[in-house]
Amino acid sequence: MHGVATGAIGVPVIFVLVALTLIPFVHADTAWFDSAHLSAAAAGLGVPHPTGFPLFCILGYAAHLIPIGSVPFKIALLSTLCNAGAAALVYRTLIDNRVPAWMAVAGVVSLVANYVVFLNGSLAEVYSVTLLWLAGLFALLVRPAPRWNFAGFWTGLGLGAHVTFWMFAALVWVLTAARGRRWREFGQAVGWGVFGASIVAYLPLAASRDPWLNWGDPSSLGALIDHLSASSIRTSFSSEMLSGAGWTEHASAWLEAAGGPLWPLWAPLLGAGLWAPERRDVWLAAVSLLVVDLTYATLINPMGLGELQNGTPGALALAFVAPLGLCGLGRRFGRAAAVGGGTLVATMVAVGAIATGAQRAPDDLAGRWARLVLADPLPGSLTITASDHLAGHTIYLRGVEGYRVDLDSRVAQNWDDPSRLVAHALPDQPAFWQLGDGYADRGVRGHLTPARWLYRVSAKPVEAPRLVVSGYLDDVAALTRVAEPGFRSRRVFSNAARLRATEHLLRGDTPSGGQIASLAVRLDPTNEKGLLTLAVALARSGALPRAVTLLERAVVLAPRYAIAWKNLARFRAEIGDAEGASEARQRWEQLRGSR
Repeated sequence: MHGVATGAIGVPVIFVLVALTLIPFVHADTAWFDSAHLSAAAAGLGVPHPTGFPLFCILGYAAHLIPIGSVPFKIALLSTLCNAGAAALVYRTLIDNRVPAWMAVAGVVSLVANYVVFLNGSLAEVYSVTLLWLAGLFALLVRPAPRWNFAGFWTGLGLGAHVTFWMFAALVWVLTAARGRRWREFGQAVGWGVFGASIVAYLPLAASRDPWLNWGDPSSLGALIDHLSASSIRTSFSSEMLSGAGWTEHASAWLEAAGGPLWPLWAPLLGAGLWAPERRDVWLAAVSLLVVDLTYATLINPMGLGELQNGTPGALALAFVAPLGLCGLGRRFGRAAAVGGGTLVATMVAVGAIATGAQRAPDDLAGRWARLVLADPLPGSLTITASDHLAGHTIYLRGVEGYRVDLDSRVAQNWDDPSRLVAHALPDQPAFWQLGDGYADRGVRGHLTPARWLYRVSAKPVEAPRLVVSGYLDDVAALTRVAEPGFRSRRVFSNAARLRATEHLLRGDTPSGGQIASLAVRLDPTNEKGLLTLAVALARSGALPRAVTLLERAVVLAPRYAIAWKNLARFRAEIGDAEGASEARQRWEQLRGSR
C-alpha cells in the first residue's frame, strides 16, 4: 500500500516539476533539421518523411490549437510535456516494482538531465513523443500485474511513433508473454493492438487532402507500404544501412549521447542490477531497450548520431538501470553502498549537465536564417534546396506563415538532371540554387553566380566572381549578433560557408575560397570538413605547413574522414615528411578498402 500511495502522489508531482523546469527552454521558433518540416506536417495534418509519424502529427495538430504562442512553440511544448510524462511514468514503473522512492527519483533525474532528451524535448521533434510511448509501455507491461488491453492499444498507437518503439515493443511483448503465459489476455491485447494500429490510416487520409506537405503521397496501398517501411530512405542509403561501416564511431557517439561523458560508469550499475532478482523483469526490459537503441544507432540510422537526432531510448533505459543498480548494491552490500551508488549517479548527472551547459540555451536562429535566405530569390523564382534545413523551412514558411508563396520550390536531390535546369533557365522564371554536398551541384557548376545565401543559375557559363562575399559575411555577422549561436547553428553556418568556399576553389578563385573557408573554421573550429577546405585553400596559396596542421586536427576530430587522410598524405609528402605521408596514406587506403 505504501508503494501505491507513493506512486499516486509522486507521479503528478514529478510531472509538474519536470514540466516547470523545462518550459523556459522551449524553442520559440523553428529549429534545425526536421523541426520545421515536422511543424508543417503537424499544423497542416500532412505527411512528413518516412515513416510518417501519424501519432506525432495528430498530437502536434492538437497542440497547435493552443491559443498562445507561435506554432513551433506550441508543438515544441508538446515535446516538453512528453518528456515530463515520460519522467513521471519512469517513477511510477519503479515504484510499482517496489523500488524505494529516492532511488526512483535518481532515475528520473538521470533521464531529465540527459542532454539528448533535454534537446529533443525543447523543439518540434518525434523523439519525445516516442520517449513517452516507450515509458508508457514499461508502465503498462513491466509491472507485477500487466494491464494487457491498455498495453495492446498503446502498442498499436505506437506504430505511429519512431521505429525504435516498434523494435522495443516486439521484444517486451515476447518477454511479458513468456513470463505470464496468460494467452487469453494476450489474445485480447492483440485485438486492442490492431484497433490502435488503425492510426496508420491517418497517412492515406491525410494524403488525400492534398496538404502542404505530402511526402510520397501514401494514398495507395503500395505507396503506404513503401512509406511505412521507409523504402525511399532504405534505397538512398542502401550502402550504409546494416553495413556496419563506421559502427564503432556511431557506437561511441551513442554511448556518450545516452550516458553522458562518464558513460563507462554505467557498466557497474548495469551489472549491479542483477543483484536485485525480484526486479529482473525491469532489468531485462531495460537491457532490451539498450540493445534496440544501440542497434538502431549503429546499423540502421544512416545519419549516425553526429547531430544528436536520437539516443533518447538509450537514456530512458539507463534511467531504469540506475535505480536497479542502486537496489542491487543495497541488497548485496547494505544501505551505505546504495547511498554511495546514488552519489555516483548524482556525479554522473552533474558532470553531464555541466559539460553541456553552454548548449542548453534555446537556439532560435534557424527560423531567422530561413527567412533571410528565402528573401534572396526574385519574385516567382524557382528555388532548388539541398539541405533538410531549408527544404523543411520552405514548406513551413509557405504553408503555415504564408511567407514567399510565390516561389516554385524543389529539392535538389529529386531533380533528375540539373543540366536540364541550365538548358531551360528562362528570363521569366529566374532560378536560385542552394549548394549541397553531392552529385547534383556538378550539373550546374560553372553556371552559378553567388547571391547573399543562394546562387543564381544562369543559362550561360559565368566566370567565378572574386570577393563577392561581403553580403554573405554581413548576413552571418548580423545573425550571430542577434543571439549567441548554439552548437547546431554554428555547424550549419560553418557548413554553408564551407560549401561556398568549395565552389570558389573548384572554379579557381582561391582568394575568395580561402576567405570564406576561414569564416567556416571560425564559426565552428570542430568542423572537420571546414578544416579540410581551408587546408586546401592554404596549400594552393603555398602555406603547406599550416595546411598540414589543419588536416591533423581534422583527422583527430574525425578519424574515419578518408579524404582528409588522403590530402594529409599528399601535403606531408610535399613538405618532405615521407614517414608521415606513408602513415597517412596507409590509413587512407584502409578506410577506402573498408567502404
